[in-house]
Formats: sequence, C-alpha cells, structure tokens
Amino acid sequence: MIKIDNNVKVWITSDTHYNHTNICRGVTKWRMPDGSVPESQTRNFESLDKMNSAIVNNINEVVGQDDVLIHLGDWSFGGFDKIAEFRSRIMCQNIHLVLGNHDHHIDRNKEGIQDLFASVSKYHYLTLKVDKGGSHDVHRMVLCHFPIASWHDLNQGVIHLHGHVHL
Repeated sequence: MIKIDNNVKVWITSDTHYNHTNICRGVTKWRMPDGSVPESQTRNFESLDKMNSAIVNNINEVVGQDDVLIHLGDWSFGGFDKIAEFRSRIMCQNIHLVLGNHDHHIDRNKEGIQDLFASVSKYHYLTLKVDKGGSHDVHRMVLCHFPIASWHDLNQGVIHLHGHVHL
C-alpha cells in the first residue's frame, strides 16, 4: 500500500509504451487487410523521436519533481535500454510502477532496474490511500494494469483504476 499525505500532488498514467515502433503511425509495420495503417491502433507521430518527446514533455509539463507519479504499466517497449532512458527524461523523482504485460524486464529486475522507481508492485496490484487532511477526506483506490471485475472493498467506496485497454 502507498499512503499519500496532505499537500502532495498525485498523478496517474498508463501505457506510455515509450519507443514502441508499431504504435507510432509514421514508422509502424502494422497493416489492415487492405494495406492501410490502422489509425485507431497507432499514435499520429511521424517518428519515434517525436512520439517519445511528446510523451516526456506532456508528463514533465504537469508532474512536478516532488509530486507522485503512479504508472499503471507498459512503461516502455523496444529494448531494455529504453526503460532507463525514459526514466532519466522524466523530472518526477517519485514514480511508482504497477507492472503491465510489457514490463517483463522490470518484473525480473534485470540489472537492478527496479531501483529506478520509488516502488514496483510485486503483484501487479497496488492499493493507494490519499489522505487530504481529515477522516472524511480519504480516497482509497485499487490500481492495476488490467481491468478487474471485483476488488477488495468494492462496495465500500474504493475506486479501481487501470490501464491496458487502448480505446
């Protein structure tokens, strides 16, 4: 469980897929049966560099160095070295990662890569408690890469946030 105290900004994102060639429309090899690029499955960038820069810049524009960023999986794609490259470009120092289906290098902790993050979920599931300064102002969430049908305290006001579904 991660507990966030009063006056700390918390941001949640997912599925950045940093450096994923096939979701970048300008360089993808994915094709529809008619030979066209699947627009609904790709991001409208002409190059990986432009897509990667947009991802980093969008995060850095809103997430401060001392804020908390929770990433709900699929951090990067396209090579082990891209994990650290992406992390080094983000200014936020407090990144918690919930593992996704493309995070196998991080899951196996190849070369101690988990040390780049404030925490890495051990079970692909994270409970978050945000205390905004009073007993009636506590928000509890269950965070997972995948959508799940049921979770602890579902009927007690606990919210489930997830990634994975690219719509």
